Amino acid sequence: MSVFRTMGFAFLGPALLVFMACGPGAPSSSRPASDRNTLSEKGFFDPPLSARPSVLWAWLNGYVDRDQLTRELEELKAKGLAGAIIWDVGSLSDPRKIIPAGPAFLGPESVGSISHAIDQAGRLGLELGLFASSSWNAGGGWIKPENASRRLLCRQIEVRGPGRVRTTVPLPDGVTAYWKAVAVLAVPAGGAAIDISGRMDSEGRLDWDAPAGGSRIMRIVASNTGQTLECPSPNSDGLIIDHLSRDAATVDMTYILDRILSARKGLDALKTFMLDSYEVAEAVDWTDDFVDAFRTRHGYDPVPYLPALFDPAALDPGVAGRFLYDYRKTVSDLIIENHFRTVRDLLNRRGVSLLAEAGHGGYARVDALKALGSADIPMGEFWNHERFWVVKEAASAAHIYGRRIVAAETLTGWRSWQDGPAEYKRRFDIALCAGLNRPTFHTFTHNPPAAGRPGFVYHAGEHFNVNTTWWDQAGPLIEYMARCDYLLQQGLFAADVAFYYGDQAPNLVPARRIDPDIKPIYPDTDCLHCGQPKPIQTSSLDRGYDYDYVNSEVILERMRVSGGRIVLPDGLSYALLVLPDREDMPLAVLRKLGELIEAGATVVGRKPVRAPGLAGFPACDDEVRALADGIWGACDGAAVKERALGKGRIIWGVPLNDILRDRGRGPDFRALGVANADQHIDFIHRSTGDDDLYFVSNSAKASETFDAVFRVGADRKPELWYPDTGRIVPCRSFARVEGGCRLTLELPAYGSVFVVFRATPTPAAFLSPEPLKAEDGPAVAVPGPWTVRFPPGWGAPGSVLWSGLISWTGSEDPGIRYFSGTAGYTAEFEFGEPLLREGRSWLLDLGALREVAEVTLNGQDLGIVWKEPFQADVSGLLRPDRNVLEVKVTNLWNNRLMGDILDPGHKPYTRTNMVLKPKDLIPAGLFGPVTIRRAARRSAGDAAPAPGSAH
Repeated sequence: MSVFRTMGFAFLGPALLVFMACGPGAPSSSRPASDRNTLSEKGFFDPPLSARPSVLWAWLNGYVDRDQLTRELEELKAKGLAGAIIWDVGSLSDPRKIIPAGPAFLGPESVGSISHAIDQAGRLGLELGLFASSSWNAGGGWIKPENASRRLLCRQIEVRGPGRVRTTVPLPDGVTAYWKAVAVLAVPAGGAAIDISGRMDSEGRLDWDAPAGGSRIMRIVASNTGQTLECPSPNSDGLIIDHLSRDAATVDMTYILDRILSARKGLDALKTFMLDSYEVAEAVDWTDDFVDAFRTRHGYDPVPYLPALFDPAALDPGVAGRFLYDYRKTVSDLIIENHFRTVRDLLNRRGVSLLAEAGHGGYARVDALKALGSADIPMGEFWNHERFWVVKEAASAAHIYGRRIVAAETLTGWRSWQDGPAEYKRRFDIALCAGLNRPTFHTFTHNPPAAGRPGFVYHAGEHFNVNTTWWDQAGPLIEYMARCDYLLQQGLFAADVAFYYGDQAPNLVPARRIDPDIKPIYPDTDCLHCGQPKPIQTSSLDRGYDYDYVNSEVILERMRVSGGRIVLPDGLSYALLVLPDREDMPLAVLRKLGELIEAGATVVGRKPVRAPGLAGFPACDDEVRALADGIWGACDGAAVKERALGKGRIIWGVPLNDILRDRGRGPDFRALGVANADQHIDFIHRSTGDDDLYFVSNSAKASETFDAVFRVGADRKPELWYPDTGRIVPCRSFARVEGGCRLTLELPAYGSVFVVFRATPTPAAFLSPEPLKAEDGPAVAVPGPWTVRFPPGWGAPGSVLWSGLISWTGSEDPGIRYFSGTAGYTAEFEFGEPLLREGRSWLLDLGALREVAEVTLNGQDLGIVWKEPFQADVSGLLRPDRNVLEVKVTNLWNNRLMGDILDPGHKPYTRTNMVLKPKDLIPAGLFGPVTIRRAARRSAGDAAPAPGSAH
């Protein structure tokens, strides 16, 4: 595998100058109550399938070639990917209709292709998933009106009394053939609604004795929405299901499973089903048993309050607001219980897991954490050059519900062949720091042979597939991602703060960061992803502390206190529980907070003064006030800011940083001497109990050298685990400082490293020497001339001779200027006997290039370089006379696609379903300067000692 090819490099990742400081009183990382697992060096070197990235395998228009399905799965295996999620979907960008229409999803031919893919994946040791519909939102041609999505509609008329009113109230606009009467309500001016359903017949004829004055008559019915699948393959359209109905979910999922099992005995390599983001059109959601479900949850009849769903001003504002809270909570609970949990349980009985984007992407109606926590694998998303980042939400759900895997739809967007592996890594690293540990590339489109190149693609995503120009060089990126995933799946997330985001629905966890190359369009008080107000502000917490968001269910059912920390069943714990700045709180949550504080928890936030819903109103508000008075006492956030209660404390009006520091907890991570307002130096920390793993990344476009302090105890010694090369390097020198362990890190542009603190050091057999680092001083130039060879059939000449290095886009030859693919550079140079007699280590430095390169010196394969620094260890390979350097550079599809647009006087070299607009050419090729540089292995002992005693 490509993992071993990159091992020949001296150093492809961050160079680190290391010293360490362990303060005698430095707090040790919180130890989980029960260790989740033991860190394995072998698992890091060759990560298991569970840590490897997957792909969203788009079968556009349902059109597939089974031989090509086999080839694509073999390519996924060869590159080190875990497998694929089959996605039957229509093409949203095929104006010329070049993609044929395939068979109906789950018809005999479709099932045959799915079964073929399952067999081939099993043969190869891969795992498959299946999108649970053609396109998304659940449903299909098998869904009948009684199981389709439902909404409330209302027709309103005005009448006057007193006296008998005889009139006809038509059905509301938008009613479909499948509808049911719900209620007929009269709303007198300034009065409560009166249920007059018995005064109207099935034709809408009303016969009613109206009171004096004006009244509003509201005829309310439940109707199918008529909404169909978002973007199905041409022969696969159908109604979307009623997501509030358990019966609908059961019918839908049972049909899908039965259809697959009609062609085979078992599901075998099919391990997951995927539900995409909830994008059901906004409506007044309803289901047949909504009234009964509402009564069960809230203890009162919702029917008299239904006018508030169409006009909150129709009722008393306070009453309407409380009812709407209860209504939205009921919608959320029904979607979660009857859709996500029903589907999960049904799949689990068949040995299949549910992967769900159940959070606040799309038009979510739910308590996002509860919905995501209902999936076996919570899934978020992060986009390329877009603001749509929903990773922290999925991560928080995974952490608080005890799920190890945090998945994400990865690198969605509309860039279309403009970015290579280094830019992928940059965004991946940012997502890792938000909690990601299992990416799924969006998308890997199936390409039958007739598709051409770059071929068929879904309209959005990075078009990462076997037709990608640098597909043959993708292995090192995949290995890097897999090693990162493996380490970040170990142990438990380390956090100091749990932010309670309230009980309202819908709800959201704001994006922690978004794409680094776009400017946020929303203020920091709002979610950078969607622009909605943050349910709780986190700005008072230093970025060196990490956090989760929590919800009511987790507080009520999963939290306890041990040793003054708030602990979840798997051992994950928090120093503080922080409340939202809201005046309302459910009574049950408030009671539990009191119990947690009495047991030793520290809770921070304002005192609530009322309950949120209408159940038990107004007595419920009195209960909340009485209970809150017992907890907060005289603590008012101004004159009195802290109160002891039992073994714990309630605090109001004190900055979170001050609270933590006053309790002896400094930041978990500090980057010293760095202008880091944009958080380009970022981190995440996990602990196995015996090991503390910190991932540290630099997402800036320039290198950074800085001191970092990690909050770990003196019983642990640091090691550097390089996920790009698979090397483990010990830190052999350290000094003591207050607050933890101090390292000097030198991270190149987009660089990253794991700093792993171990109670028991890694055995020597698994350790590598320190990486080579180029020294300052004169270098040996490789000036050329350069013979550059281009492949036939793509418009470029067979070869050219260049005296210097330029971007291909600067060539006067249009065949070179617009070239996309791989071109080979060859140059000869002499090194000199005196230089070899120095007995030094030497690094080949290629300078700058775009995007990836395969390097050979004197016939020795040096592997693939795909990010800065573009260097290779050439010690022992140099000759005193003639040396032959070969560099095969691969760029992106963008330039050849633009050439076919901008230089149309020839037959196009490319073929794709997308119609692109003209864009700038992207620099391509080897730019240099190419040099041979003296290098040395700089050990931890070479770094200047930190203040304190060195060891």
